[in-house]
This record gives sequence, C-alpha cells and structure tokens, in this order.
Amino acid sequence: MCRWIWTVCLALTALCARAQEGSTTQWLARFEAAKAGTDARLQAANGFFKALRAEGVCDEVYVYGKGVSQDSLDSQVWYWAAEDAYARQVYDDAVRYALRALPLLKRGASRAVEGDCLNVLAISNLRLGKFDEAAKFSKECYRLDVASEDKGNIASSLNVLTAIYLAANQPQEAKQYLLEGINYARQMNNAAKLSLLYGNASEVYLRCQQPDSAKDFATRALELEVALGREDKVAVRRAQLGAVYIALGERQKALDVLQKAIPQLRKDGNIHSLGIACNQMGLLLHREGNDSAAVRYLNEALGIFTQQHDLYNELHTRKGLYEALRESDPAQAMQHNDRYLQLRDSIYDHETGMLLSKYSAEYGYEQLQSQNDRMRRDNRLILGLGLALILLLAGLYIYSRRRFYQQTRVLTRTIETLRAEQEARAQTPQTPPSEPATDSSEPPLHSEADRAFLAKVVNLVDERLTSGALSDDQLAACLHLSKSTFRRRIQALTGSTPKNFVAAIQMQRAVHLLTAPTPLSVGDISQQCGFKDASSFSRAFMRTFGVSPSRYAESHRSDPKPNL
Repeated sequence: MCRWIWTVCLALTALCARAQEGSTTQWLARFEAAKAGTDARLQAANGFFKALRAEGVCDEVYVYGKGVSQDSLDSQVWYWAAEDAYARQVYDDAVRYALRALPLLKRGASRAVEGDCLNVLAISNLRLGKFDEAAKFSKECYRLDVASEDKGNIASSLNVLTAIYLAANQPQEAKQYLLEGINYARQMNNAAKLSLLYGNASEVYLRCQQPDSAKDFATRALELEVALGREDKVAVRRAQLGAVYIALGERQKALDVLQKAIPQLRKDGNIHSLGIACNQMGLLLHREGNDSAAVRYLNEALGIFTQQHDLYNELHTRKGLYEALRESDPAQAMQHNDRYLQLRDSIYDHETGMLLSKYSAEYGYEQLQSQNDRMRRDNRLILGLGLALILLLAGLYIYSRRRFYQQTRVLTRTIETLRAEQEARAQTPQTPPSEPATDSSEPPLHSEADRAFLAKVVNLVDERLTSGALSDDQLAACLHLSKSTFRRRIQALTGSTPKNFVAAIQMQRAVHLLTAPTPLSVGDISQQCGFKDASSFSRAFMRTFGVSPSRYAESHRSDPKPNL
C-alpha cells in the first residue's frame, strides 16, 4: 500500500509539473516556430512573458513592441526560458536555453542580466554533476560581480563556488570561498544571504570532519530563518541541521527536525530539497535497522533525482539503496550498486579538467599550463613584479578612496553653501549674498549665475528625489539643456560628474533625516532620498561614510555633520 501511495504521489507531482509548464512551453514552441521579425514571433514572446508573470517566475510583465531588435528579444526570451526551467528544476532545459541566451547577452549592454544567466548555467551544471562546467560559468559570473562592486551579488557567486567545490569533494577549497562570502554578507548585514551561507557552511564543515562547527552554523542559519518568518526556508535549514545530528549520532534530534522538514518541503513544492531530506531520513532509518522504511524514503528521493537528471544526488541515493537492500533483496541491491559505480565514474573521471577548473576559479589564469615553465625559471622576477603590482594596486586604491572622500567633502560644502545662500535670500531679498568662503581644493563658483544654476539643480533634485527621476537625461531635459551640455557645465562648476553631484545631495538629505529629532526607519529614508530599496541606500551610504545608516544615526544624533 505504501509503495502504491508513493507511486501515486510521484505521478501527481509529475502532472502538476506538466500543468505548470504547459503555458510557458507552449508559447516557447510558438516563438521558436515563428520566423524572425514577424508579428507571430513578437506575439509569442509577449504571451510567454505574460505566462511567466502569471506563474510567479518574474515580477512584471515584459511587453515588447515592433521596434525591438531581434537580438534583444531573443536574449530576453531564452534567458527567462532558462530561469523558468530552473524554477521547475528541469536542469537540462535550463542549460540549453541559457546557452542560447548567453552570446546574445554578451553583445548587449546589460552585464547584470548576463551575470544572472551565468549563474543559472553554473547552478544547473552543478545539479547535473558537471562540476568543471559549473566552475567555469560561476567564475565568469564572479568576475562580473566583482567588476560591478555589488556585494550582494559577490556573496551569491561565492556561495555557488562553495557548493561546486563541495560537490566536487574539495571541501577545503570550498571553505575559502565560503568564508569570503560570509564576510560580504556580514558587511551588508543581510540576514537572508547569511542564512544561506551559514546553511552551506554546515555542509562544508561537516565534510571537513568538524561536526561541532557544522552544528553551530546550521543552528544559526535556522535561527535566522525563524526570525525572518520564512517557513519554506526554515524547512531547508532543518534538513541541513538533521544531517549534522546524524553525523553527531544524535538520533532523536535528527528524527525530530526531519519529520518537521519533510512535510513542509512537500507542501512548498521544494522537490530538490525534499529529495535531499528523504535521503537523510533513509540514511537515519537504515542506521537504526529499519530498512523497509529507509527504502521507502530513498525510493522517493530516487524518483525526484532521476526526474530532474540530478546525477550527483542520484549517486548518493543509489548508494543508500544498495546498503538498505543488501540483505532483503540482493539482486536489486546490486542493480543500484552498478548504477552507483557508473555514476561515480562518469562524474569524477575528469580529474585533469576539474583541476584546471579549480586553478582557473581560484586564480583566474587563462593559460596556466603554458606559463608553468617560465614561472619556474623566473620565480624571483615574477615574485618581485607581483609585490610591485600589489603595492601599486594598494596605492591606487588608497589614492582613489582619498580622492572620493575629498570630492564628496567638496560637493557637500558646495551644496551647504548654496542652501545657505537661498535661505539668506529668502529672508532678506534686497541684500545680495556675499561670496562664499571656499576651501582651496573646492572649484570656485565664479559668478552669481553659476551659483544660481547649481542652486536650481539642487532644488530640482530635491523635488524629484522621491520619484527617482534623477538621470542625466531627465535633469538636463528639465533645465532645457542637452545631456552633454549639462554634464560639461556640472563638471566645470563642481569638478565632478552629475551622478556624483546628485549622490552628494542624496547623502546630505540622508544625514539630515538620520540625525533628525524624530528618527525615521532606514526604509523610509531610502525612499525619501531617491533609492529604489533600503539595500541600495545602505550600500551607497556605507560606501560614502564607511558605516551603516543605523550606526551613523546612533553615533551622530547630537552632531549631524558628516564624518567624511
């Protein structure tokens, strides 16, 4: 009876998956069948995006008109097809679609979407057991994230690299990426990313034979998710904690967390994590001698992983089934063992390629092998050049940061002077304002017309902060100037770009609101300062002042001057 119930559940799961993918795959088929540049192809693309929004894969409906270029249309359709396939955990399709989108995205201007596409390729190849491919795409994504200086994306890329090296049985290398990712997430004070990284840390330290550290990380990950109130993620963290309890021999605790996690994972439709949790429950029951129950859980996991073509996890499930069936059904046990050996050989037989991927991921040398001989002969020279390069980069970094802080101070004083002049003019309009005292490093405002122009820009930015309409094009249009003329005039009068000038106004507003007698939340302040979300505001504030907005407010409540 139980075997029959399990079979029915799998069939229902498959039917639900087919029902979910029906509309999107149907539109994709129409899109691919239609000729490029035709109305039918455009209609199929828009129908596909509408179906994606209805299924919750993307947050908004993308609507394209006849003027869209074919490359732009194709790149977006194939990229979102990859995201849709990954969300349905059909990893072969995710890789296929992402590979169609990637060359088109590389020709475009959106590095962020290119990074997202590379991330899909990395994780999907990881699920398929193709670790060398996963590492290649993940490292390329990491380089884009580092170039963008987005700490959140960098932390995510490092998390994927951690998972790749862990799956490739290289836990010590995985630990290096993991700890760096945790550092980035802590800098952002991002509880959701920290929970994800802590959960992976429990698996890394467990593989490194450090179960106590693994238990600490798994517990902290679970506590963060409970505090965030995300029940679906709580179930995943419980499953990770269950693996730690199994390793520590704490049988009852493992049973308790897994019995709570598995029903929630089924309810949430998190099939991949459900398969992993069933594997853990099967292992636990086998160790207790309850092989019949262990086989039921392991068979459920096997059905999930074979349907997803997840070779890496199928390998572990086959091994568990061999051990659980070895006494009761030796013939079937040997079939699972044969498949286990076949998978092990197919996944881990590319040691040379994986080693090259490892070096590429860690050091970024594209032609490492061809340089080895020269590196041996000229070791001292390379060491000297390396040290010189490090010193040069350190000097450039220090110089750039000092210049950034100096420029921000100059812009802040300029804006303060303009506001003071406006207040004085409003109180005594008949008295012309005196020339402002300026620092020797501050570009002088040569005339009243210059000050009036900058004051108009400041007022314009103030009025548009909450709407977020602060681009060079939008501001120039309001001033009846071309974009190039607007940029040249701002550069000439402030010594900085319009973007930095607007940023200084935003930061000055932020300081005023953070140190006001009646404090506002960081989210409210971010909106009033023209940021799309609190995370973007916090990153900009941290980059400018070196501390988070909340910490700045605590330490500057009595002295609202920016500590630059």
